[in-house]
Amino acid sequence: MSRPFWRITLFGGLRVFHDGVQLPRFDTRKAAAVFAFLSLDPGRVRDRGELAAAFWGEDEPELSRTSLRQSLASMRRTLGDSTEDPVVKADRISVHLDEGQIEVDASEFSRLVKLDDVDSLMQATSLYTGPLLPEFSDDPFPTERIRFAEAAIAAHERLATLLAERGHHERGIKAAEAAVALDPLRESSASLLIKILNHAGKTSESARVYHTFEERLRKQLGLAPSERFKSLATNLAKSSRPRPERSFTSNIAAPLTPMFGRREELERACSILARDNEAIRVLTLTGPGGIGKTKLARETAWKLRDEYDGAAWWVPLADLDDLPPMARRIADALGVTTDPGDEARRIAGYIGEYPALLFLDNFEQLVPEGIPLVQSLAELCPRLKVVVTSRERLDIGFDHELPLAPLSAPDASDPADRIAEMPSVQLFLDRASQAGAPLTLTEGT
Repeated sequence: MSRPFWRITLFGGLRVFHDGVQLPRFDTRKAAAVFAFLSLDPGRVRDRGELAAAFWGEDEPELSRTSLRQSLASMRRTLGDSTEDPVVKADRISVHLDEGQIEVDASEFSRLVKLDDVDSLMQATSLYTGPLLPEFSDDPFPTERIRFAEAAIAAHERLATLLAERGHHERGIKAAEAAVALDPLRESSASLLIKILNHAGKTSESARVYHTFEERLRKQLGLAPSERFKSLATNLAKSSRPRPERSFTSNIAAPLTPMFGRREELERACSILARDNEAIRVLTLTGPGGIGKTKLARETAWKLRDEYDGAAWWVPLADLDDLPPMARRIADALGVTTDPGDEARRIAGYIGEYPALLFLDNFEQLVPEGIPLVQSLAELCPRLKVVVTSRERLDIGFDHELPLAPLSAPDASDPADRIAEMPSVQLFLDRASQAGAPLTLTEGT
């Protein structure tokens, strides 16, 4: 489907483009105002009488209709509107724009904000380049201007929230800062920015935003912040207190064999488990036996070990099939002394509120008996992330699944050089070499 011939922008001021070329200004302010009004809801049929009354209400009905007719003629001259297929559709009773020929930034903005996902909200906020039609101060534009301004702030706030929930704190901070810039006296935007800064560990910056907003509100409006906003100060004070240092010793060892393929899965796992990503607490690597779950988990653990300052542990569970031994195995991996039945509490007391990673390998034989322990640890340790390798998903409501598919195998018709580059073949050759039967890849082999 070809793009519309006409592009109309209403944010930041009325501008009209035809085939990418900006048209000159309309001959009269009234002609521009009527066209802008029609562009607010392209395709909607407007009654001539109502349109005339809206813009020339102080005149006699017949005179206002004449003024409307003259403005429409002026509008068409500026547009160079085609007589065969005009963009301004008018008859004796009504007027409207042909929405099949035009694209309006305000209409696209309204469509995108309803989709409520990160990509759509980013597009929507990029469209809002300034207040709607600031050059028109009279009705009906002020009401629409306020409505779109509110929608733009809400879109920035929602975008900031979604980004922060996914662990993209820097991008979330920028979106929240944009919301504050649109309305520096809006408490919800300032609160959101403070919370995201705080979660990102930028407590000094969040304190600065708090005091700036408090001072701005007092100077400009003579008001004090709400009690809810003031409570942020208490939380800031708590979070900025230095925490006691604790030294953790990880039991994660460097991988002994190379990993073939799985680079995308490794990057995805590391992104999910990044220390500043608070959106996902339990990650399950799933797939059939021998697919490479343990290998991917080991590579991920080694890569993130330093990021968590040693608070990362590997717990093999393949030889276990009961809950009490599993709890003791975890405690042993952490070096925690426990009493029977008290393992979860002791483990949680050791980890506390520190960011930590716990890898539970070969969990499938402990489903469902072991699931309550995973839930308890996640609840008791607010910054602990649990990684599980299993043939089936835990399905506990807040876990995230990363399924592994088999490495692609070569086709009989593939040339030798392509076959040699395939991770599955490289893995096979490596394992053959380890088994004492090294192979050289040739057309024959």
